[in-house]
Amino acid sequence: MNLVKLFATNWANIMRLFLLKKLAPWIVIIGVTLFSYPVYIQAQAGSTLLGFLQMDVKVEKPIFTSWGKSMVYLGHRITHSTEDKVQLTIFFHCLDRTGDSVSLGFRLESLIVGAQVRDKQEDTSGWQIGEVVGIHWDLDLASLPLGTYQLYVDYGNQSEFLERINVYHPKIQESLQEWRFFVSEEVWDLGDALIEAQNIGFLLPNTIMLACQEAPGPGNKVGVVYRKKIVPHKRYRVKMEMNDSYGSSGMEGNIEQRVYLNDELVFRHDIGGVGADGRTYGWYEVDVPFETALEYVDVKVEVVPLRALGPWGWGAASRTQIRHVTIVAE
Repeated sequence: MNLVKLFATNWANIMRLFLLKKLAPWIVIIGVTLFSYPVYIQAQAGSTLLGFLQMDVKVEKPIFTSWGKSMVYLGHRITHSTEDKVQLTIFFHCLDRTGDSVSLGFRLESLIVGAQVRDKQEDTSGWQIGEVVGIHWDLDLASLPLGTYQLYVDYGNQSEFLERINVYHPKIQESLQEWRFFVSEEVWDLGDALIEAQNIGFLLPNTIMLACQEAPGPGNKVGVVYRKKIVPHKRYRVKMEMNDSYGSSGMEGNIEQRVYLNDELVFRHDIGGVGADGRTYGWYEVDVPFETALEYVDVKVEVVPLRALGPWGWGAASRTQIRHVTIVAE
């Protein structure tokens, strides 16, 4: 277990830090202002401990367990450890050590992954009163879609929502920066979609994942648009691979996958129905020829509820993946 040890109030040491900084400005104080909660982090120059430096905390959510332990959730930090991994650090302030050890379970949930919940267990037996603990959680981006998640903590038979977590990686900005994303009629660029939309996700290097809300109805569509400059009056083909993950037939007329070129509907697939190739689900190829007088083409993919659908898993059923989008001259 990796612990980031932060310590509670020590005003005398803080005053020493200010004096040290005035008298010896070359001394480096190690600390990151992430929070607005009154806790203090160790500061040092080289290997010499100088004292404690105040930090600020974004979130302050008390948690009182049935074992008598009380703690406060302070927030999180994300660092990009490798090209295909990120590290999520979750911060807690331990207020009370009475009672037995508490086992905490952490969950990341999203409409994109549905029932595939990522979880981590943490034992609190070593936590001390006044200690701020950083719990490190390595996330593998090869199987975890980038995007917005709900972070929960479970203990005993209780569950607490902590906050929304934005799992991102700079590499996705390189491969998908020209795309625009929308939920209903609200349109975002890639950065906003990563932060705001729980039902838009990404798999490295360039796979887009979409899902309708959990009980979708007309108007609750979700989609993406890609614009590319082309030569007018020249023949092109748009090619892409799409995925229908529902895996059931006989449920036609509920949700469709649609492809538009410059707002003209050129392809549709019924989730829950049988595709043109006779398959009910899985990956399939879209290949559409086109010619336009415009100097660009807008390739739009939508996942569209056709009627009001109850909360019976239609959000998960609508999950769609899009990859290998190309526009080539004939």
